[in-house]
Amino acid sequence: MAPTSPLLRSVWWPVSVAALVPVLVCTAYLGIETFRAADWVDTELNLSDAMVQQDFGQAIRRIEAGENGAVAYPVRENDRGVPAGLRTPMEVAVWLQEGDLVEVLLSHGVTVDIQDRQRLICLAVQMGDERTAELLSGQPFEELVCD
Repeated sequence: MAPTSPLLRSVWWPVSVAALVPVLVCTAYLGIETFRAADWVDTELNLSDAMVQQDFGQAIRRIEAGENGAVAYPVRENDRGVPAGLRTPMEVAVWLQEGDLVEVLLSHGVTVDIQDRQRLICLAVQMGDERTAELLSGQPFEELVCD
């Protein structure tokens, strides 16, 4: 509540602002440091592992830096449903049912050979992930046939 005295009222706002500026600066600094810590978890993650850990920012930065998105990388045991072993980033995106990520990988020039593409399309169909299956196949989900 603002003071009622004219003298106090004249200094109320400058004093309030002066008191809040350090608080806002500290809050902003801590917020930036928190976001900067997004690379904290494990800087040794390979591209596929970064995607399994859902550190999509790191995965995209690695692709933009020239890391090959078509290469299979070792994936560690995880609780996200992606089997451990050698997995391409696209395969990880399909296992995670992340259609947006599939789209980002494709837009960044990640290629998938025809056999692997068909296998991933069928995996997406089996998982009921219509968007991913359609992105990889270029066909409507209803027209896709997998054995």
